[in-house]
Amino acid sequence: MNSAVAVGLLAICGAGVKAYLTIRLWKDPGRVTLHGGAMRIYPLSEEFRRGMVRASVATAAGLAFGGLLVLADGIWRQSHQGPAQGVMLDILRASLAGILLCGVVYLSIALFNVPKFLVPPHMRNEPGSIAARQKNRTSDRR
Repeated sequence: MNSAVAVGLLAICGAGVKAYLTIRLWKDPGRVTLHGGAMRIYPLSEEFRRGMVRASVATAAGLAFGGLLVLADGIWRQSHQGPAQGVMLDILRASLAGILLCGVVYLSIALFNVPKFLVPPHMRNEPGSIAARQKNRTSDRR
């Protein structure tokens, strides 16, 4: 087995774990602090870290598409001829498009909290990180 295939399978398994954690986050509002606490390793504002928690669906999907991209690339490099190469090339293109789409959705949720249907139900009425940061800045000035 080629190392790209192994890495791709590992990323897909990681996406499954992230999806499981996301489902638990949707069901239990108390898990927000657990996820947010894990995000403290990043030197980002508290508002943006909360946006990262809200965007967990996009994170799981992006990780799955990334794993599929690496997996398909490993298979594509091994199959030099035949119909499998064309199919793998199509999967590579679709995976790349999925990663880009997930990146846009991730930033949209983290910064503006839209689209609401991809945000955990108990976090849908929160402002996006940009609006929350502006609100905090204006309240600090008073």
